[in-house]
Formats: sequence, C-alpha cells, structure tokens
Amino acid sequence: MGASKSTLSQTIQETIQNSDLLEAKLILESIASGDQPEQSHGTAGDGASVASGSVSKEQLLKLQIPLPMEWTSLLQNKRTHVIVAADKSGSMSGNPWRQVQQALLYMIGDVASVNPSVALDVVIYNDKASLLQYAGSYQDAVNRVNADGMTSFAAAFSCIKDCLKTEIQGTPVSKTVVVFMTDGADTCNRGADIDRSVRSWKEALARLGHEAIVHVVGFSAQHDYNFLGRLRNTGTTAGLFRYTEPSDGTEALKAKLQELFDFVALSAGREVDMLMKLEGEDRFYTPDGSKQTVTIKGEVVVEEQEEESTEEAEAASSAEGQKRLLVQADTWVVMADPVTLPQVSITLKMQVAQQDLELPCLVKETSRELVKAPADKVLWAVRVLERNADSLSVRLSKAITNSGDGGTFDQLEKRLTRLQDRVTNVQVYGHKGMDKELRRALLEHLKELQGKIDRMHSLVADFRRAQGSSVSLLAKANDLRFSTQFTKSRRQRIMDKRVSKNVSAVQEAAAQLSMLRVDQSETANLSQNALDFFHCVLSQYNVRELLEDPDDNSDVLGFGLAIKRSEHALDEPTLLYIHGVSGSLVSRTSILEALEHKIQLSGHLSAHGGFTFDQHAELGVATVGQAREPINSWLPLYITKSHWDRVKLLLAPSLGYLCTLDPLGFDPKQQDVLLMVLGNMISRLDPDTTGQHQLRLLFAFHRTCAAMVADFGMAEAVEEKVRNFCSSIQGRTKDVLANLYTLIGSVVCLPRETLKDIFGENGEKLGSFWVSFIAEAYRRAAGQMYKDTSDNVVDGLVDCLLHGEGQGVIQGGATQTEPPISGPTEALLTRCREVASCNTAQPIKVDAPVFDPAAGVTAPEVKVKTSRKVDRAMEIWAKEKLGCPLSKKDDVTAAKKVVTRWLDFGPQSVGGAQIEGEKEAEKDDYNPELVTQSIVNTVAQQDNVQYCGRR
Repeated sequence: MGASKSTLSQTIQETIQNSDLLEAKLILESIASGDQPEQSHGTAGDGASVASGSVSKEQLLKLQIPLPMEWTSLLQNKRTHVIVAADKSGSMSGNPWRQVQQALLYMIGDVASVNPSVALDVVIYNDKASLLQYAGSYQDAVNRVNADGMTSFAAAFSCIKDCLKTEIQGTPVSKTVVVFMTDGADTCNRGADIDRSVRSWKEALARLGHEAIVHVVGFSAQHDYNFLGRLRNTGTTAGLFRYTEPSDGTEALKAKLQELFDFVALSAGREVDMLMKLEGEDRFYTPDGSKQTVTIKGEVVVEEQEEESTEEAEAASSAEGQKRLLVQADTWVVMADPVTLPQVSITLKMQVAQQDLELPCLVKETSRELVKAPADKVLWAVRVLERNADSLSVRLSKAITNSGDGGTFDQLEKRLTRLQDRVTNVQVYGHKGMDKELRRALLEHLKELQGKIDRMHSLVADFRRAQGSSVSLLAKANDLRFSTQFTKSRRQRIMDKRVSKNVSAVQEAAAQLSMLRVDQSETANLSQNALDFFHCVLSQYNVRELLEDPDDNSDVLGFGLAIKRSEHALDEPTLLYIHGVSGSLVSRTSILEALEHKIQLSGHLSAHGGFTFDQHAELGVATVGQAREPINSWLPLYITKSHWDRVKLLLAPSLGYLCTLDPLGFDPKQQDVLLMVLGNMISRLDPDTTGQHQLRLLFAFHRTCAAMVADFGMAEAVEEKVRNFCSSIQGRTKDVLANLYTLIGSVVCLPRETLKDIFGENGEKLGSFWVSFIAEAYRRAAGQMYKDTSDNVVDGLVDCLLHGEGQGVIQGGATQTEPPISGPTEALLTRCREVASCNTAQPIKVDAPVFDPAAGVTAPEVKVKTSRKVDRAMEIWAKEKLGCPLSKKDDVTAAKKVVTRWLDFGPQSVGGAQIEGEKEAEKDDYNPELVTQSIVNTVAQQDNVQYCGRR
C-alpha cells in the first residue's frame, strides 16, 4: 500500500506542477436603487459602473475558479467513511427506536447504496456495542434490532475505533465522519473510565492522517449535554450538534438523523476549503460578526461549457463533452465604499491522498452585477432575510448559552419581530418575468425561513418562562445555531423525495403528459380578448404562455374557490361547502405554491381550513384574487383541446387534493364535485349583480363539465340520476343524491336530445320536475332545522308550504287577492311570491296542521302473546350456547326443539297470555302556527342558497 501512496503522491505533484496558476473570477452582486449610473472608482470588468450612493454596503460576492479537467480524478477519487453510532438502550424503546430504525434504513438504502463517495458503517450500542452486519437484506438486519439494556459510551467508542480505516476497497479514505447519537448518559462506567476511552478514541482519529469529524445528536432532556459538547471537538475538525426531544413530534428524531446524514453525504468528495482575505476596510459578513479573513466551503462541479464560434472552441471540441471543472462559492461582504470593487486574496485548500495542499489563486477579473429586474429583487430580498435569520439565530444561541439579561432578549425579540414582518410581506406572486422554477425556489427558501423563525420564537418564550438556561434549552439553542449549515442538504433531500415519492402512482400520467404536444394553431388563433381573460393573476402567465412553456408541461389554468370541508366530504365529496366562487383565474402550479407558502407561514388550517364540522369555523385563505376575494382551492377549465388534454390527466390528483387534501386521495365519486360546483354557480346568478365576467367564467366551466361527462364515460350515470329523480321519490333521497346542486349541474350537462326525452319536446314535464326539486329542498332543509321535532310536524309544514290550504294560508305581510289556484306548480310559484313580499320583521302565520299518518287507516287488532315454556327453553338454550353451567333438570334437547319451532313459526304458534299497555308517544312542544320569515326562507333553500327569494 505504501508503494501505491507514493505513486499517487508523485502523480499529484506532477499534475499540479504542469498546471497553470489557478485564476479566479469574482462577481459582486449589488441591489440597484438608482437609474442614473456614474463611473465608479473601480475599473475592473463590465458592470462596475454604478451611481454614487446607489447600492448598499452589504453585497454578495460570487466566485468561480476553473480547475484543469485532469484534476477530476484527483478530486473525485475520494471516499468519505461514515460511522453512525446509535443508542439502543432500554430508554430508547418504542417510538424513538422506531425512528432510528427508519433513519438507518434511509441512510443505507436511499443514500449510501447509491453514492459511491460514501462508505457507511453502523454501530449499535447499549451496555455492549457491535457493528451491524447487513451483507444480505439490510432491512431485516435493522428491523431485528431491539432496544434494551443500559448505556456504555466506552463500549461504543471501542467498537467505533475498531471500524476506523484509511482505505476502503483500494480507495484511500479522505474523510472520516462519526455521527454519535444518545438519549442519556453512560450508566455503566465511571467518569474517569469514560474520559480515558474518549482520549484513546481521539488519538485514534488523529492517527488516521486525514480529516476526522464527530457530529453529535442528543435526544431528550436527559442526554449529557456537556459530554456531547466535548465529544464534538474530538476530531481534527469540530463537528455539529443536533438536538430534539419527544415533544417535537413523532418523527423529529428521524428527521434530525436523516438531515445530518444528508449533509455529510452531499458534501462527500465535492467540497474544498477556500481561505479568503479582504484588503483595506472591507469586511466579510458572517453570523459571528464581520471579519477580514474567512474560510468558506467551495463546491466542486462539472459544468457544460458555453458554445463559442472560435477556432479555440473547435479545437476543444475533442475534449470530454465540452465540460469544465469549477469551484463555486459565494459570501456576503460589507464594503466601506459601496461603489468600489473589493481587493481579495484567495488560497485553495484541499487534501488529496492524505496530503494537504494550499494553492494560491490569481484574481483575474472582478465585475459588478446590478440587480434591477423585479423578480431578481425578490430573490435578493429573500437571500438577505436568510442571512439575517442565520445571524440572529447565532446571536440568540449565544445569549441563551451565556444566560443573557432581559434587555438582550428584548432587543433580540424586536429583531425577530421585524424579521417575521419582512418574511410575511415578501411578494412572491405578480412579478412579470418570474418563472415557475424561481418561484418554487423562493417558496422553498421562505418555508425554511419561517421554520427557523418559529423555533427562535419558541426559544425566547422558553427562556423567559424558565428564567434561565436549562439543559433542554441549551441543547435547543445550539441545535438552532448549527442548523444554518443544513439549508442546501435539506432542500436537496426534499426535492429528491418529491421526485421519488409515489412514483408508481404518477408515472403513467407523467409519461402521458410528456407525450402531449400543444397544437400551435389553437394557441395562435386565440384572440387578445381571450388571452386577457384566460390569464393567471398570480404568475402573470396567459393560457398561451402557459401551454407553450417548454419547462413545464403539467400546468393548466383554472379558477379559485373558497370552500369548507367536513369529515363527511371524505365519503361524500359533494358535501363540500362552497363559501365563494372567485372570478380570478389562477394556474394549478400557482395555487399549489400559494397553499404551500401559506401553510409554512401560518399553518394548514389558516391556508385551506382542514376538516371541520363547525359551519362557523374560520375560513382558510391561501391567497386572494383580483377583488381581494378569498381563495383556498381550485378547479380547472376547458379552454382549448390541447389545454383539455392536460386537464384530463391532472383532474384526478386535483380533485383528490380538493376533497381530501391528498393528491392521491382521488375517488371517481369526486367527479360529481364539478357538477355540484356548476349547480352552485348557476344558483348564484342574480340579474342585478351578475356581470359579463361571471357569465363568461360560468360558460367556460359549463363546457368543462360537459366535456368531463362525455370524455370520462359519465353520460349514462348522469342521465340515470336525473331520470330517477323525476320518476320516484326513491331517486331523490339524500343517500342517492347527497347534494341537490349536483342535480342542477347534471341537468345542464346532458345533451339536448336527452333533455327533450326526459322533460318533453317542449318542456312540458319541467313543471313537475321543478315541484319535485323544491319539495326535496324543503324536506332536507326542514329536516335539518327541526331535527329534534316530530317527523309528522315537519311533514305537515312542508306539505303546507308546497300545496297550501286556499285563501288566507299565509298572513302577516301579504294580502292574497287572487282566487285559489289549482295545480301544484302555480300554487308553489304563488307561495314563493307571497313569502318574498312579506315583512321580514313580522312573523308569518302558517296554518300547518300536524301530519297524521294514521288518519283514515284502520289499525288491525294484534294480540301479542308470551309463554313461560318458551322463555325457559330459551334460557336453557342460551346457557348451552354460552358454555354456562347447567343443572340436571335442564333438558337441552327439548329446549332446542322449542326454540327451533319458535324461530320457524313465530311466537304466535306457541300460545300464552296477552300483553296489554302501550307507551304513550312523547308530545312535541313545537308550534307550527308561528313561522318566522327566516324559517320560511331557510326551508326554501338548499345549502344556504335561496330558491324562493326572488320572483
């Protein structure tokens, strides 16, 4: 092995000696506030011209250092050896150990097995320690481990020390990372023995000859905080501290372990250190304060080269795929003079084959880029907020650790409040030129920011309540401090999980979406009026731009809704309560992003309302439309055939989320929701307030529902639903038709010929349909209002409202001058007119007699008999069936015969005495003679939309 190291070392030296001096390119990104540029004091590079005083002192310094492509093998021929030590003592049993097992399965199966730069060993320990063997099925190996026993750190250190390696499968190890997790203290060894084990382990790490880092994870307030604090400093480089406790949630420990492992895996073989120094009075901005010299991490990437129409480009065409090797990084600087360009010295530091190399870099070019576009300004603002949040978290952590006074926390709390206000007021939508990917990235940044702010608020509150620093509070503070280093790895894992989650469920739809092609002639023929109407108010994309977007073939246009969901909606989707229909058109991507953004800022209930049985519960609002109307859900529209082809593939997940808050919660019954919403929109039409925009949206959605009925094979079922409603009362009950709005939408979506067949050539059967519809609406509303009242009283009131009793039926505001009208339709219309003309301040007297179902019916004389013989036989039979003790006198055989005979022929054939007496029905204190205007209006409506409120 020594020969191979010597050979590799010689190769490295030759490669570096034959390479040119590394050259760095610097770009200073500044926010633009002036429009009249003047020549700056700097002269290097384009873009250095800025207006005096037009940029802030805090600016973002970006740098790129091209590396020779022949260095690729030197930089990528690395292995990071990761050793995870997991506490499986008895105190970890139950949910904590289940979380650890899930995290280990993720580390082994989802990361280490697919990342050649990572070699993973798992040490599990209690009072003993062992290396987890998973050469076969790693799932079985992990799931077989149980949590029990005491805790011995010394045993864990000894096992970890035996796992240390300098080479794995012929590849040198460039970094060793230990992740040490525990929920308590060592219960097997004395302090001196533990310290001796730590020193021995530390010496073993130092002898490796490469970088060694120890990250620690504490779980529960009983962990040894001071010991873990010392332990993270036992490597050659200080490690990170993470902490969680059971009250943080049932998945919190798993999330911390996965997050830490992602951080380690994503940085394996991809990062180098860069020592940077600023000349003069300029300073680097860090969470710990301003500094003249810093060491930052640079990411090594392979990037496609831009095409050049030069002879050099042709000569380079033989190079591997026109690629180049780069080190990229960025850091904030505070400029003494904002309009000058900084003077920076850079030294690249990396370790190759256990050799520490320091390579100076020549700053060849420095330029300034001014942020002017509205979308870029939003991105800049979010970056500033992220930087401020990191700085504030470090300050808060130090204040808690040092037991700061009340004044310190007052100042920090004020800064935290200002930070929260700025995050809340970030406007992600409505910016021309902001593409979907940028908007998604911004929302992801804001989501992480809000989580960090929430944790800081919680820490401040805990500190004030505790009046000092407890072990739990100190651990939380340090966990927050180190969390600033996890942003990139966390975001990468989230995006990876989005891609991999439920792949089997969406793979087919995604494949079909990718095969769809937009008919350019359709979009070209769209008028400017149509483009102005079919326009997303959030993303500022019209339907043509949306369809022709090459980066997203899964977005469609629709309209916003404000709804409330009860638990019943899971089983019967049409029971969604429609609070309002927005006239604003929004794209599917925009509404999902708005929901996610609001969820992270204010929680799920504030965004979409969740599920509730309380009709008066606060409405969730994800965003607002052009008229500031609330929006918390969305439905698509038919606009063009190409657009509809996309909608058909996205309808199932869209309805699944609308009804169950889960895109995979789709059920075919949810298609009726579109018909229900259409019926609701029709019922809201008002000749005095309905405008052209609302009618245009209604016609577009009607076309959508008609296309759904035709293309999804629903025509036969919809027709049967309407026919059954017209033909018999059995087709009108709530178990058959949960929402009458669905019936309205169904009727208008049927073909004209089918409607003629159902309602007659000239609509002669529409009158009976109208009466049946209103009657069912009355029954449902009255049954809801008077649910504690006798059914006979309700039936009498409904019968009176439907058919009347002649002149003088309704009093208290309307004088009936017309003669009695025959025919149910005319009577019902008259009733509606009378109700509408009544004085709402006065009660309406309705002569509504209680319905008597026994009137005119002669009850048959029925004698109920009983028999002691049968009762005794049943008792013996039951005892025998239940295995109860029987006496010698109990004849089981005879008892079975009696019971069998009783079951076959009924109690009448057995004989016995008659039972007399009947419980008198409870009286109802409801007075049907006094019905207020609101009661009549309520029974004349379905789901809070009046049918009889207008003539």
